[in-house]
Amino acid sequence: MVQPGGQVDGYRIEALLGRGGEAAVYRAHRAEGTGVVALKVLDEEHRDRHSTARLAREFRIVEQLTHPHVVRVYDH
Repeated sequence: MVQPGGQVDGYRIEALLGRGGEAAVYRAHRAEGTGVVALKVLDEEHRDRHSTARLAREFRIVEQLTHPHVVRVYDH
C-alpha cells in the first residue's frame, strides 16, 4: 500500500481518498510541484497483465469523455 509522503511514478502522495476491489485512489501532487490530481494505483495482488489491461481500457474510454463531472485523464 502506498503511504502519504511517498512517491509513485513522479507523483507525491498526500492522502488516501478511497479504495475499491482492485485499486486505491490517492490525492497527489505532481513531483515538480504543479497540480493536484487523483491518482489511481492498482493493489499489488492485482498488478497482473489482465488487471493492467482492464485499467488501460478504462483510461482510454475516460479520455474520450468531456463533461464537467467526469475526471480528466492526464497520464496512464
